[in-house]
Amino acid sequence: MDKKSSKNKAVLSSAIIMFDEQNYVAAAQILENGIKLAISANNLDAEERMDIGDMYLFLGCLYLSPWTKEMYMWGGMGEDELSLTPVDDSKRIIRNIPKAIDCFRIAAEYGNGDASFGLAEIYSDASYGMVNLTRAVSYCQKAVENGVEDSEEFLEKLKKRYNKTMKKEFAELQKEMAELNKTFDEYENWMKIEGAEFGDMYAQLQFLKESEHDTVPEHPFRLPDDYPLPRTILQQHFPRTANQCNFSGGWGYDVEHATIVKEFDPEINPDEKFDGVSLEYAFIDKRIREELIFNRPEDDRFAGLNYNTIQHALSRIDGVPYDYILVEVTAFPEREWNELKEDWESHDSYKDDPEGRKRNLERKAACKITYQAEYYFNISDFMS
Repeated sequence: MDKKSSKNKAVLSSAIIMFDEQNYVAAAQILENGIKLAISANNLDAEERMDIGDMYLFLGCLYLSPWTKEMYMWGGMGEDELSLTPVDDSKRIIRNIPKAIDCFRIAAEYGNGDASFGLAEIYSDASYGMVNLTRAVSYCQKAVENGVEDSEEFLEKLKKRYNKTMKKEFAELQKEMAELNKTFDEYENWMKIEGAEFGDMYAQLQFLKESEHDTVPEHPFRLPDDYPLPRTILQQHFPRTANQCNFSGGWGYDVEHATIVKEFDPEINPDEKFDGVSLEYAFIDKRIREELIFNRPEDDRFAGLNYNTIQHALSRIDGVPYDYILVEVTAFPEREWNELKEDWESHDSYKDDPEGRKRNLERKAACKITYQAEYYFNISDFMS
């Protein structure tokens, strides 16, 4: 065992001691300091990466309230090992599920199969408030690949639950469509009875019934068809993360031009494997910047870019798995954004001027643009 790996083992041992003493705050501090020191080293070997993954996994467990009986059991302890002594409030860690998920994700990127299994459980358990069966199945498959105990059985349960959920949603959709068609037929008959004065309206209604229309409005900032493909242009525009642009295919505006996501792409980065879902959201951010910044003249660009996920769903088309993500994008014209920002900062956020603050925020709201955008990802590389 080399010196660096020995230090990592010592960090884990110290954290375990604090954990056993029910001083969870101290355990978390030891792990966070140990992680900072470990990741600052260059040329990490396989054992060191495994140690870092273990530390992130341990830290994630701490943020899932480890003093509860359920979390002890989740960590593999038996009934006879449980300590039900009340924990001093100063030694508790407030449950922080998003932070726990971040720790587990990073641990999984370092090859920790238990972290992948933990994510699968979090994303499938309603008590955490983060249910996403698509992600649960994806992470559980990684756990199976890493040979985690009980992961195969859990994966089968997840797949059955996922299929049952999809069937239920499809049945509800069919029911809604049937009710909609019934309403349409009733309205259509009424329109016919009312006579010629409604002729034009009836013709328009008939056209709508016979035509196919997308539920999402047309993308107002869609990249032109001759725009360079993501694989080359993203590495040029985002050099700091060029070794994480594991994308090929199109820009993901529809299934035909879906973006292909690869967790491991030796042409881009032969040394590292990434989380597929994280890559999807990184691509969303980059495409928005391509649309609102790089593809536009310098005097007509946007700033203050942000987006929120509206829908994230898995579907299969001709046997190929696709992730569909719908987001709502907000942005501001760059010139107005800079003017408002300078005004805000020069007046110290209008702390003592509520009217000035109101005027600034109203101007900001007036120039904000909002639109919805669809993303189609071919995920056959990591979802069989």
